[in-house]
Amino acid sequence: MNYKEHLKEQLKDPEFYKEYKALETEYEIIKHIIKSHSELK
Repeated sequence: MNYKEHLKEQLKDPEFYKEYKALETEYEIIKHIIKSHSELK
């Protein structure tokens, strides 16, 4: 099972889905910061 398959299974759990969605914005911000920082090098 790869990451995407595992995540798809986990997202079926309502409690996991709720927490995943709550953190989604935070992870998007972090991803953009890292991408911007790496482009500066």
